[in-house]
Amino acid sequence: MIIWKGEAVQLRQQLEYLQQSHRQLLGEELFGLNVNDLQNLEAQLERSLKGVRTKKEQALTIEVKELHHKGSLVAQENEELQKKLDLLLQEQAELKKVKLTFKWGACTPDYIRHC
Repeated sequence: MIIWKGEAVQLRQQLEYLQQSHRQLLGEELFGLNVNDLQNLEAQLERSLKGVRTKKEQALTIEVKELHHKGSLVAQENEELQKKLDLLLQEQAELKKVKLTFKWGACTPDYIRHC
């Protein structure tokens, strides 16, 4: 039972220390810190911030690569659709020629096979 009480006291002290450290990292309760403590806290925050910025840069790099890939796919699809549109327009123009040919009587029933 005494072992558990000692461990509970130790865990409570550790919890209090961690909570105090957390508050200091948030910029709260800095009143008891000397210049050296403040410099250490500042260095720790800078290291943390550097890690956050590195992770953010990696995430943005991945996102940019994905967007470039999507852009390439869209450009390729656009090119394929443009080819299909060109083909349809060409077929439409040919159909108009055939209609005009029949409309103006250029093809008589005897020559329909050759038109």
